[in-house]
Amino acid sequence: MIGPLILRGLILAGEELEPIPGYVVVESGLIREVVETRNCRAKALVMPGLINCHTHIGDYRFKDMGMHLSLDELVKSPSGLKHVLLRRAKPEELVAGMSAAENEMVACGTTSFLDFREQGLPGVLLFREAIRKIRGLAYGRPKGAEADLFQETSEILRVADGIGLDRVTAYSDEGLKEIRRAASKSRVAVHVLEARWRPGEIERAVESLDADILVHLTHAKPGEIRTIADRGKKAAVCPRCNFSLGLGLPPIDRLLHEEVEFGLGTDNCMISSPNLFREMEMALAIMKDKRPRDVLKMATSAAAKVAGIWPQRGAIEEGKAADLVVLQRRKTMSYANDVHAAIVKRAGPENVALVVKDGRIILDGRKGG
Repeated sequence: MIGPLILRGLILAGEELEPIPGYVVVESGLIREVVETRNCRAKALVMPGLINCHTHIGDYRFKDMGMHLSLDELVKSPSGLKHVLLRRAKPEELVAGMSAAENEMVACGTTSFLDFREQGLPGVLLFREAIRKIRGLAYGRPKGAEADLFQETSEILRVADGIGLDRVTAYSDEGLKEIRRAASKSRVAVHVLEARWRPGEIERAVESLDADILVHLTHAKPGEIRTIADRGKKAAVCPRCNFSLGLGLPPIDRLLHEEVEFGLGTDNCMISSPNLFREMEMALAIMKDKRPRDVLKMATSAAAKVAGIWPQRGAIEEGKAADLVVLQRRKTMSYANDVHAAIVKRAGPENVALVVKDGRIILDGRKGG
């Protein structure tokens, strides 16, 4: 009989990621104990598994194609380059690409992610075939005529975790309400104000669609962010991808000020790598008030709330699912004095020694020295 898994080091415990020296006991897929000890030398850091709040991994095979194009030319449905390439690709090619994206996320300490899966019901089925190691939340996208939105949305939700829409401007108010009606017991997310400000876009996302998650918000105004906070909506921001496309930067400081719950996403794999360490570093860089712990929460406890997997996941607490990452303080993290800043600014795959999902080791890099 296999005994419990015991992970020793400096533990980032609870929702606030409080550093305590000790060890974590994992058994039957759960965190059974979190024990503080005085004599732990804490050579390693034990932290919650990272949670990526917004990805498009279907385009992993098309890395860096069309970087000279505008956002619409690159990713707008149905004529953007990305969608042309998705239609041309063989199913087995897309599955292989998504599996490779999953492997890269594991190497970067990610244990859960929320993906906008294009191509309707077939796209979600390909996603289910590809994702085997970590928790992949598939948010499918209807692709048919507006008259069939209720039926297609209902069919997608038989296999998907939610609905992820390209934009509210692709639908009438009645169409948005039909999607929400079909998804009355599921979560809905939508891209909002990514490339430019449009009057009424936030209102339609919040009122007509009643979306649970608003993605990007790059050009949201202060009053609109206040509306999001008042309505209790959640958000996901993608600073690297927005910046690399010249779209601007998400209003992270304003979202924190208004106490909107939001997480980080790496967005399209054809544009940015699915590496949350790099996303956290960028998020901290654009913040006026540099608070590394807040940034780390955007990829752990806060991210779990956005993804709808809190309180079962997202923090190291007794009784939660054992989704954990062990980092070695070597190479880029040697001599670090602030553990939160070190993870956000300096950590990378080279520091990942162990990744645990539901108590099972899915990556063991300890032999790497």
